[in-house]
Amino acid sequence: LVLSLIQGFDSFQLGPSSAPEDIARAYQTQSLIWHPDKNPGDAMALATYKRLGRAYNMLMDPTSRAAHDASLRGGGPENGLDGQHSRPPVRQPLPEDLGLPPSSARPFAYVDKPPQPRTPAADAGMMRGDAIVRIGDASHLRDVQTQLQGNLHQPVPALVIELSGRFVKKWVIPRSWDPWAPASLLGCQMSDQCPIDLQPSHPAEVLERQRQRAAARMAAEEYHDDEASRLSSTPTPLPPAPCWARFTLALASLLGLTLGALIVAYPAFSYHIVDVWRLPALDCAAVLADLSGGSGVTDVSFEEDDLQLELAPLAREMAWPPAPPLSPLVSRASAELIRDGVRGILAAS
Repeated sequence: LVLSLIQGFDSFQLGPSSAPEDIARAYQTQSLIWHPDKNPGDAMALATYKRLGRAYNMLMDPTSRAAHDASLRGGGPENGLDGQHSRPPVRQPLPEDLGLPPSSARPFAYVDKPPQPRTPAADAGMMRGDAIVRIGDASHLRDVQTQLQGNLHQPVPALVIELSGRFVKKWVIPRSWDPWAPASLLGCQMSDQCPIDLQPSHPAEVLERQRQRAAARMAAEEYHDDEASRLSSTPTPLPPAPCWARFTLALASLLGLTLGALIVAYPAFSYHIVDVWRLPALDCAAVLADLSGGSGVTDVSFEEDDLQLELAPLAREMAWPPAPPLSPLVSRASAELIRDGVRGILAAS
């Protein structure tokens, strides 16, 4: 049926027995899709819309439709829309054996089921499991129909890898072989995946697995070569630092340490703070003897009055002491501590 040749009409299952209501509904749906107002600047949409209108007008006229149906049944004009008459049959070329498939051959589709008899695919000798590398200029499933429509009734080369492992060129002559599905121009079911039962042994799948292993092995070798070259290459030595820079840095560090030690130790030595550590070993009797001017007062167990009499001159001296000669073992801090102790004793007495 002419309307089935327009893209999308196969979904309506139109045929010679379709009612005018079905044809009208299909026309209304498709005219909305291909209308020029919805496809501005699209020449293909405009041509399809015009062709759709001509097909609709012809099929809605009972006389034109009867003539068209009669031409389909009797082998008259093949397409009442375009007015093309039947062509003489084209001689089917024989398949050509091209030998082993090249390593670059990558199939984009597989024949999933055996082609139906008396179809272009069956006439070309295609079989289930054929891995299709190219059909004409088409290298993807979405381009196959366009390639077939553009080469109606003309031999189109199809490069396939057979189950036997041979790389064969088969010639497909696309034509409308089913009046109920005029858009079918090949007559075989194709899939982008190899049939599951053929995957382990299909030559194309085996070749692809070998190619993947070779690529992985090559990548691993390149990685090991890069690592070996990286490890074997001697790093560029840095230029030695000049000696004066190291000497200057060491001198600056030494000066900094010396300055820090002076800042910490000078107050301790200037105020004789370090002499405090001598107090545990200090001989208090010797210190008292030195403070009493050598009077030899070492016993403090006498009576209270005698103690006051003995210590009165010492207390007066300590109230405003002349700088008594101290023992070399006694520091100024020790003397001050002793004087404070003596003042406390006098105050208590």
